[in-house]
Amino acid sequence: MKKGIKITTLVVSVIIVLLLIATTILERYKSAEFVHSVIYGSWYFIAMWIILALLLCIRLFQQKQQKQIVHLSIHISLIIILISGLFTFFTSEKGLLHLRQGVACNTFTDEKGKEIRLPFAITLNDFDIETHRGTQTHSDYISTITLANLDKSHIKSARISMNNILRYKNFRFYQYEFDEDQKGSTLLVAHDPWGIALFYLGSMLLLLSMLLFMIFDKRFHDLFRKISVPKSIILGTLLLFCSVSTFAKESPKVLPQEVAAEFGDLYVYHNGRICPLQTLAKDFTIKLYGKASYKGFSAEQVFTGWMFFYEYWKDEPMIKIKKDDAARYLGIENRLISLQEFQNSIYQYKLEIAKAKIKQGQYEGNSRNIREVYQKYDLIKELFSGELLKIYPSTATKDSTDIEWYSQNDILPLSIASDERFFIQKSWNYVSELVAAQDFSELSTLLIQIKKYQTKNATEYLPKEFKFKAEKAYNEFPSLSLLARIALIFGILYLAYFCFKTTKKQNMKRHITLSFDIVAGIMFVELSSILSLRWIIGEHIPLIGSEAMIFMGWTALLLSFITSKKYRVGIPLALIICSLTLFVATMKNSNPQISLLMPVLDSPLMSSHIILIMLSYTLFAFMMLNGLTAIILYIIKRDNKLPIEHLHIISRIMSYPAIFCIATGCFIGAVWANVTWGTYWSWDPKETWTLITFLIYAFGIHLDFFKGEKGSLRYHIFCVVAFLSVLVTYFGVNFFLGGVHSFVG
Repeated sequence: MKKGIKITTLVVSVIIVLLLIATTILERYKSAEFVHSVIYGSWYFIAMWIILALLLCIRLFQQKQQKQIVHLSIHISLIIILISGLFTFFTSEKGLLHLRQGVACNTFTDEKGKEIRLPFAITLNDFDIETHRGTQTHSDYISTITLANLDKSHIKSARISMNNILRYKNFRFYQYEFDEDQKGSTLLVAHDPWGIALFYLGSMLLLLSMLLFMIFDKRFHDLFRKISVPKSIILGTLLLFCSVSTFAKESPKVLPQEVAAEFGDLYVYHNGRICPLQTLAKDFTIKLYGKASYKGFSAEQVFTGWMFFYEYWKDEPMIKIKKDDAARYLGIENRLISLQEFQNSIYQYKLEIAKAKIKQGQYEGNSRNIREVYQKYDLIKELFSGELLKIYPSTATKDSTDIEWYSQNDILPLSIASDERFFIQKSWNYVSELVAAQDFSELSTLLIQIKKYQTKNATEYLPKEFKFKAEKAYNEFPSLSLLARIALIFGILYLAYFCFKTTKKQNMKRHITLSFDIVAGIMFVELSSILSLRWIIGEHIPLIGSEAMIFMGWTALLLSFITSKKYRVGIPLALIICSLTLFVATMKNSNPQISLLMPVLDSPLMSSHIILIMLSYTLFAFMMLNGLTAIILYIIKRDNKLPIEHLHIISRIMSYPAIFCIATGCFIGAVWANVTWGTYWSWDPKETWTLITFLIYAFGIHLDFFKGEKGSLRYHIFCVVAFLSVLVTYFGVNFFLGGVHSFVG
């Protein structure tokens, strides 16, 4: 009976995991509405979770774990969470409420199109859009409303904005959309008092129980005692990343570096924020060439070179075509081409044909690759049209509290004074004349005057001097792709040295290991500085999109230093993890741009959620590399039981905080989703795959298959295979499955 219940529990768990995997794939080809109605909302899906909960209860009593309070509370918390889902499914209400200014409303439309009456009325008094200082980038959307009981016995005023919900009589109201004329607002309405309360209760009990488990559980602490065995030496798979740069025979004409740097010291409105012109120059160069410098010229020299010495730069082969299908379609043999080749009538015609085919859905290749070619071509056109160089701030608009940034060729409002208008329209022409005359002394004076104009007109909106200098310092850091190569090479060499000394049964020389440790330390300082500067510049914890991968690499290095006494091999593994995460961070750009946060992401809950999830991914990555190392050791020499067991114990130790972090991250993410979207769980592909990952790694803790003499190697194989779920959760969802999480990485 006992064995039958155990097998049944495993089978039901596996079926649930497989069904979740199949559903996320089906959603990719059907729709979210389809899988919610056919699977997530079906009786059999709910029944399977109920059966799993009952089986867990039976096994709990069979194993007499009711005598262990911590184990009991963990399983009870899971049951409470499942019950909360049932209450939400059967009793919750959710829909949209559209308001117009001055019009009272007491009904909302649910997801099925049915009108539901509220026990009170809501009136929109005002709607306002807030922007980040000195920019047109939205920072918040605010609805000011009045709530009134139907009998007028109670009247209350309130404000609803992003991440600031309104709770009233067990109803919750969220800012959702707004009308184009800004005279109306749409609120998301949610009513789920029982489900949310039970979910929060179950989740907090689960987190507390898991924390107490790691503090007091005897078996968990016994694992630490076992790693006093001699330190194991591991083998790694050698990886090598090579890059080839193509250079032209002659160098194009540029400004002297110190003169070009003076241009970089101006303010410019770029990427929805105010930043140094140096940042625009760097983004421009990276966009065209893939790197922040070209032939030893700085980004400012490249940018000003295109601006003032077009005749020299139009023939320069620095525009990089990344994909073969785009190059073949354009009839281009080399990956680096010049602007002149784009201006050739044949290439221009092919681009236009490709663009037309993309619009009609008839393009056979990857349309994204052709669009990337167009973006590079259009970027240069934007530079010469003046659209790219918005360096003139003015408050002489309809609302004197707002500020607009203009380029030389923009149409200026009539409210701008004639002398200011003349300065905006003519000063850059004078800059060009001074560059042509090579009068760099007068040019420096004029650039100072332009910056004084900027400071005078936008004093309250410009970034503080400390922030401005921080961004210029950040722009001088080496590219992440270069750091990734360095980390990978030294990580590989470190592992190779371990391998050699282990084969010879010799101790490692302290001065050699110290050299590798210093490299890892320098890498840690570099990433710490990059993350700190991005935090200062972006005014938020750098955890969105590619920043999360930088943080993961930084976390891997930090954990390896903390555990180096018991887990010495963690440092070379951390260098490899760091290199891989940095490569991922630079998949689209060698240095990801800094941008202002979307209002919905500007929440401490969001930051905490990502930190914990990335920490769990880091630990899972260490477990995967431990597994690969153990498998290689076993293949080379099958009696390597001691190092294999040592790595097994370390992976076991890591599994508990990893599962704790992913569970805590899910809970905080659910709270953030509840505050932001009005629901704590929506079966989004990212949510679903995070749950799949949690369940898979939970198998590794509970299954007896990983115990005994052969269990160590089996567990290592499990860790390698299980890490595929982490890869799908991060990469598969972001690049293939989609969902609401894909925009944050």
